[in-house]
Amino acid sequence: MNTGAIRELVRSECLKESNGFGPAFLDEHILPVLRYSRLLAGRLGADTLVVELAAYLHDLSAIRNMSVLPSHHIESARIARQLLDDQGWPAAIRDRVCRVIETHSMPVQPGEGSPEQVWLSNADVVSHFARPAYWCFYLYGVRKFSYEEGLEWWRRRANEAWFALAPEAQALAASDRQTVLHLLDEDSREKRSAE
Repeated sequence: MNTGAIRELVRSECLKESNGFGPAFLDEHILPVLRYSRLLAGRLGADTLVVELAAYLHDLSAIRNMSVLPSHHIESARIARQLLDDQGWPAAIRDRVCRVIETHSMPVQPGEGSPEQVWLSNADVVSHFARPAYWCFYLYGVRKFSYEEGLEWWRRRANEAWFALAPEAQALAASDRQTVLHLLDEDSREKRSAE
C-alpha cells in the first residue's frame, strides 16, 4: 500500500471535464494543501501518511460533483472510507484519514483536534493565500460571484479565516496574506485606520 494509487485517482478525477473546479485544481489547490500539510506536520508532530492521504482526498466529492460543496467534507470522508477499504488500508489509518477530512473546512486549533486535523485544516486555508490567481478564477469563473461577493470571500479569508489559523500556519503564510491584502487594498485601509 502506498499513496501513489490515491494520487493517481485524484489526478485523473481533476482532469475530467466534469470537474467544475477545472483541471488546474490539482496543481493550484490539492498539491499546495499537501505541501503545506507536510511542512506543518513535519515540524509539529503529525502522522505524515494520514496527512498525505487526507490532503489528496479532502475535496474529492466536490471534484466529482460541485453540488455537494456545502457538505463536501462529509461526502469526501465517505468516499475516502470506501476507497481506502477497497485498497486494503488498515482500519485505524482509514478512520483517522476520514476524521481529518470531516474537519478540514474550518481551521482546527492545536489542542482542539488531532495534529493531523489541525495541520490539514490550516493548510487548506493557507493554500488560498498561496494561489490567489486560481481562487479569483474559482470565485468569478466557476462560482460566478459578483465582484463584491468575491471581495467579501477574500476579506473573510484574510480576516476571519486568518485569525482562526494556528500561529505556525500564520507564520508560514504571512507574506502571502500580505499580497492578498495588497490586492484587496486592505493593507492601505488598515494603515489609514491606524493613523
